[in-house]
Amino acid sequence: MNFLKQDIIQDKSQHTNRGELVSLMEPLSISADSRFRDSLNDLAVELAAKSAGFCQSVPEKLIPALGEGH
Repeated sequence: MNFLKQDIIQDKSQHTNRGELVSLMEPLSISADSRFRDSLNDLAVELAAKSAGFCQSVPEKLIPALGEGH
C-alpha cells in the first residue's frame, strides 16, 4: 500500500497553489431560467442514486480502506 501513498504525494507535488480565491468558482448553482437546469437536476439525482447503490455494494471489510483519504 506504500506505493499508493507515494503516488498521492507525487501527484500533490505536481500542483501549484496560485493563490486563487474559492469565491472565483461561485455561483455554483444553475440559474432558475437556465435551459439546462432540468437535465442537470436529472443527472444529479441519477448520480446520487448510483452513488447510494455503489455504497451498498462495497464489501464491509473494504470500507475502512476507502475512508482513509490519504
